[in-house]
Amino acid sequence: MSGTAHYDFQALYNEIESVGAKIGFSSGTLTSAFSTHSLTEDLDLIMGLVAECLRHPNLPRKGIQPSKNANAHRSGDPRSGYSRHGIHAF
Repeated sequence: MSGTAHYDFQALYNEIESVGAKIGFSSGTLTSAFSTHSLTEDLDLIMGLVAECLRHPNLPRKGIQPSKNANAHRSGDPRSGYSRHGIHAF
């Protein structure tokens, strides 16, 4: 990620680093996750920054490619992990 709609990378980094916190993001085929390490007193700030990153990411257009199964969920293809009725539990 190269920042958000409201923070460039350096401003976001400075905001997180100013309180000695860490934020991490990861994703898989069917899941996304984030983790944080901060003091309790900084939780509102950190969760606000996590929300900013999730809601308004500034992702580079170059390098983002659609998955070859990107439309599989529309057809109910079981390989996608989705059906017309929701997510399959594995």
